[in-house]
Amino acid sequence: MLFFIFISILFYRVNSQECALCSGSELRATAACIHVSEILSGNISDDFCTRVRNKFQLQCCGERILPPAKTIQYIGPYKSCDICNGKGIPLKRSMVMHFLYLGVGTCPQYYEFGLQGKIPNHLCSVVQYYSGRTCDCGTIKEEF
Repeated sequence: MLFFIFISILFYRVNSQECALCSGSELRATAACIHVSEILSGNISDDFCTRVRNKFQLQCCGERILPPAKTIQYIGPYKSCDICNGKGIPLKRSMVMHFLYLGVGTCPQYYEFGLQGKIPNHLCSVVQYYSGRTCDCGTIKEEF
């Protein structure tokens, strides 16, 4: 019985091999990609390796391609108001703010409204003050 178990383990080790998710390209630093890469780092069957690699290779390997930046056109009656005060863009996409006389909106919506000139001049500094921390203004990070 022990001999049979030893032979089956030996057979499994011979027929399985290390499976790399991104062979020859860089792994993207996202939690899901790192988790999948860790799963594939052990000895697994070729069939499982191929199925997982086919499913996740496009999402997890190579350089991250960011969508082109959206151009915002000025249309409003007021001066352009950068709610991030030149510190980048709002990184918290779903944070909601409510300002008197302006209404409810998410950080990206207020960012766009400000650049379009839809925030009154006397409220620009107030919106900038409260949206700085609330919207987590900054540059795009790879680990989101």
